[in-house]
Amino acid sequence: MDTTPIHPRLWHRDFWLLAFADLLLTMTIYMVLVILPQWICVERGHDTMDMVWVMCSFALGLFALGPFCNYFIQTYRRNHVYMVAAFCVAASFLILALDVHGIFGQHIPFAGLLLVRFCQGAFFGLAQMILLSTLSVDVAESAQRTDANHAMSWFSRLAIVLGPLAAYELSRFFSVTILFLVMAGMALVAMILVSLANIPFKAPEEEYSFMSCDRFFLPNGSWLFFNSIFFSALVGLLLYTYVSAYCYLMLLVGFYFALRTSTWFLSEPKSIGRQVIAFIVFVAAYSLSLFMLSDMLFYLSFLFWGFLIGLITSQMSVLYIRVSQHCRRGTSQSTHFLSWELGVALGVIIAVVTQRKSECFEQHFNVMAIVMILFTLFSLALYFVTLPWCSRHHLRDKV
Repeated sequence: MDTTPIHPRLWHRDFWLLAFADLLLTMTIYMVLVILPQWICVERGHDTMDMVWVMCSFALGLFALGPFCNYFIQTYRRNHVYMVAAFCVAASFLILALDVHGIFGQHIPFAGLLLVRFCQGAFFGLAQMILLSTLSVDVAESAQRTDANHAMSWFSRLAIVLGPLAAYELSRFFSVTILFLVMAGMALVAMILVSLANIPFKAPEEEYSFMSCDRFFLPNGSWLFFNSIFFSALVGLLLYTYVSAYCYLMLLVGFYFALRTSTWFLSEPKSIGRQVIAFIVFVAAYSLSLFMLSDMLFYLSFLFWGFLIGLITSQMSVLYIRVSQHCRRGTSQSTHFLSWELGVALGVIIAVVTQRKSECFEQHFNVMAIVMILFTLFSLALYFVTLPWCSRHHLRDKV
């Protein structure tokens, strides 16, 4: 008996609950990027290069439970698996909050800290893969599933701005301990929101493996995976290099324009002439404003960057679906998620290695500006190679 609820519109109660759960849980991960220097270097007394290992452990953790994602979904209720994963993310933030003041009179050993971040990445990755690949489309009608994927990707994208912005403002008034407790609370709220959603029951498949690529990684999207990493690396570079509420607000404005104009720019993916001309103009304006001494023009560069990233990542989320096999839509979205988060971690690592110290932005601004522009140009060049590749290898005429 099919228990799938019928919703004439995508934006119904259950979808809103899942969307806000996605937003809150993702915000917690991006809030960490703002307080990372304070936490590692001041609270724990480590060198800034230790942040590389902290980010590496998180990035590796993202892939740890992916091969078992389909097994968990088939064996247990998928919303229950999500709630357990979100609870574990909340527990990891609680451990970090206790570590700031020392547990049993001393801090967690650095190896233990890496383990906590690894587990945090593992459970966050599992929760998001379940939400993006299964829960979000199960509460939508078949004809609305692409719209559901598109909407969820934008909620995750908003967390890129709202997470650091919230951490930046809260850090002005509260300690790192309070911030970690706030993140734990947000993860718990995400868990509660999913528990309130009406998720239709689905009988498990007759045969499934303990380990597989289902709902984890799409081999056919490997080229897109590689391209996405470079675009999201720009996020890590910018969010770690410079912390300012004005920058985040301008990123938000850029995302808004990308959302409003994506139909005009991306309506004909096979005809890329319009995109080439537009992106040349945007990169030129972005590059000039990034090097300007004027604060207004500098902040304007974040608007261009937000527009560029928002526009192209919207296109890529659809391209992942186009190159996926039948019934692999969820796997394509998990692959997109993993490429994005891996790229952000890579960007943070590159920023740390380039700067060596978190406070060196003003001294090395031109160096970081050049790195960002080179990443942007390389990513765009790879993007315009990826588009015709997707046209040749697409497996779906309609998404």
